[in-house]
Amino acid sequence: MTNLPSQLWKWDATDLAWGIRTRVISSREAVSSCLDRIEQVNPLLNAIVLILGDEALQRADEADRAVKRGVALGQLHGVPVTTKLNADQAGVPNSAGVVAYKDRIASADNPVTCSSLCTKSLIPTNVYASAIGLWTDSRIMQSNKPSNSDF
Repeated sequence: MTNLPSQLWKWDATDLAWGIRTRVISSREAVSSCLDRIEQVNPLLNAIVLILGDEALQRADEADRAVKRGVALGQLHGVPVTTKLNADQAGVPNSAGVVAYKDRIASADNPVTCSSLCTKSLIPTNVYASAIGLWTDSRIMQSNKPSNSDF
C-alpha cells in the first residue's frame, strides 16, 4: 500500500485492516486517530451522540494483542467503526432517535455490533427518529450535513 494519507482517519477500512494485520500500524493508533478527528469535528457536525473512547481504546489494545499472538483475524480486525443508535450495544443507551426511549439501555449486542469481522471499537452515532430518513433531525439531537469537503 502506497500513497496513503498521513492521517489514519483518512484511510479506508481495507487499508486500516491491512495496516493492522501487517503491523504497519496498530489498532490503537487507528482508533486514536479517529477519536482525535471526532473531537475536532463533532462539535460542528453533532454526528456522534456518545463517544466511548476508553472502551474503544481498550478493545483496540485487545485487537493488537491478538495480532501479536498470531491468532486468526477477521477481515476488519481492529478497524474502528461507528454504529447508529438503533444498533444495540450491551450497556449503551439505544434511543433510536426517539425521546421516549432516551433512557433505554441495550441488554445485549445485536449481530451488527458483535460481528466477528471487527473488534467492536464502536462509537454510537446519531440516528433519525425511529431510524428512518436520510439524515438525522430528531428531537434528541440534530446532525449537520457538512458542506465543506474537508470533513
